[in-house]
Amino acid sequence: MAAGGVGIRCQVYRRPDGYPEGRHVTRTAACCESCGSPEPDEQLRPVYRIYLETDGEGRVIGERVLPDLERWCVPCRTLYPNRPADDSSQPGPGAP
Repeated sequence: MAAGGVGIRCQVYRRPDGYPEGRHVTRTAACCESCGSPEPDEQLRPVYRIYLETDGEGRVIGERVLPDLERWCVPCRTLYPNRPADDSSQPGPGAP
């Protein structure tokens, strides 16, 4: 569930074996809030999104951590800057 209490759901269409061509069933799955990919709930983890701040030459000079928790899939957690919600070694967003 997203930080604001709004559940995000995706519709995934699958044609099970034995069904005539063109007939589909619907399965509801949770979605990654970064890329929108439908994922099993157990694959999504709560993270804080981080935006890197750069200078005019593209060098990282800081970061901005967003205050809202998002649920991300494994590829997004691996590829994009984020802070796991359960990382007690780092202060949360807005902390002094």
